Amino acid sequence: RNIRSVRTRLRSRGIEAEEVPPGKKLRNKTLTVERIERLNSIGFVWAIVGPKVPVEERFQELVEYYEMNGHWPSQSMQGLGTWIHRQRQRYSKKEPEFMKTLAPRLDEIGFE
Repeated sequence: RNIRSVRTRLRSRGIEAEEVPPGKKLRNKTLTVERIERLNSIGFVWAIVGPKVPVEERFQELVEYYEMNGHWPSQSMQGLGTWIHRQRQRYSKKEPEFMKTLAPRLDEIGFE
């Protein structure tokens, strides 16, 4: 592959790669074009975050979890737990849009 096309693809995903002159010492975290090509050669998937789940879907998941288990899920759970953590942060910051739309619905179901 052409280095320019690799760099362009990564830049479109918010990832910067740098060309390193021969002999320059690299830090372990430096993402060089060579390292990118090596990762591509083993089928590395370039994804910054997983698929975004709509708020309504997470809300339903929360309600169903409570109905099945009789308690709210732990924030340490992947997916739903992460979503819960974010909602609690938004509540503590009193984010206007959240307070207007989702907070009343969470209060309505008794979410703590």
